[in-house]
Amino acid sequence: MGRSRLGSELEMKNWVMEIADAMIPVMKEPCVDSEGHPFRYMSVHDLSVDYDFQGEVHQITASIHYLTEGEDFTEDVIIRYFDSIYNYTLELSQYDRLLARTNFFGNIEPVDRIYMNEEDGLIVYKAPQGVHIMELGLSDEMVAFQCGVIMGILHGGDTSILDLERYKDLSAYLIYHMPFTDETKERLIDGLAEEFSLITHSYAGYEPVSHIDLDHIRFAPLEDNMTKAKILNGDAFYIEVMPILVTHPQMDRMEDFANLFAERGFIEYQKTGKVYDTVTMLIACMEGYEGYFEQYSSSPMDRIYPEGLSLDLHMTLAIWMIALKFMEAAETINLTILSEYSEFVLKKTPFKIYDHI
Repeated sequence: MGRSRLGSELEMKNWVMEIADAMIPVMKEPCVDSEGHPFRYMSVHDLSVDYDFQGEVHQITASIHYLTEGEDFTEDVIIRYFDSIYNYTLELSQYDRLLARTNFFGNIEPVDRIYMNEEDGLIVYKAPQGVHIMELGLSDEMVAFQCGVIMGILHGGDTSILDLERYKDLSAYLIYHMPFTDETKERLIDGLAEEFSLITHSYAGYEPVSHIDLDHIRFAPLEDNMTKAKILNGDAFYIEVMPILVTHPQMDRMEDFANLFAERGFIEYQKTGKVYDTVTMLIACMEGYEGYFEQYSSSPMDRIYPEGLSLDLHMTLAIWMIALKFMEAAETINLTILSEYSEFVLKKTPFKIYDHI
């Protein structure tokens, strides 16, 4: 299944050339000459490739130059290929559900899926068009608000009782590997237990359709003078989402919030001993989230999380995961501040923001 090892860059480029040739019928279909006649001839002239391994998936970004009897053109594509048929079919099904979730709205959709090959375990998408959200010139608060809107759409409105086992296993693994004192670990374990008790009966579970990563989402502005009302109405941006495989069948909604803001919260605490700015951004993000989420679900957030949001739990787990990656890469992180920050979050619970919304 797939090609887990492509060897040299030349071998990879030759393989992508085969894929580009196989895609010609698909690429030729919408092409017509000045009189409206379909092109008869198309071939691959050249291409460039860049490889990346993303844990469960091999990914090649390719820029393919096609020749035709009309105008030549270049198509930027993303080729994702899988070592297991399970992950291949899972991403296909998640793409279909991502398409269904975004169909309700007119300004956001997944990138086009243009080619599939089950034998090689590969899926080809058009590369997303537009710019990164940080290139839009928005204030931090407006960026956070827009992120909340996107998460509200991609999470969908269905709710389910949250399965905590994965998060309990993850927390046990992470705290075991954190270089804290035994006394500190005992206090943190008590804090984690308290956080888990608050969401034991929550309905925060949702079925993910894509990993939410701002580096894989692109924006095309539709209007100037952006406002929250325009963003909520879908009048501000056209948004393309690159689907990224999620192998977990269920997630807590707050996990994605923490993934976006965990590093910011730690850096702010390291500088000031507080997290006021991060809380402000989380409130703006939640405001955008609820604005779109209410269009999907009749369950308000205080019914989904009857004992309060699980942000403090996930902000802690997320920063521990970041710290673990730093340590594995032999990069420096202030472990004293990390220990203090972890106790601060689990004891003071500064991210119980729902009352502020």
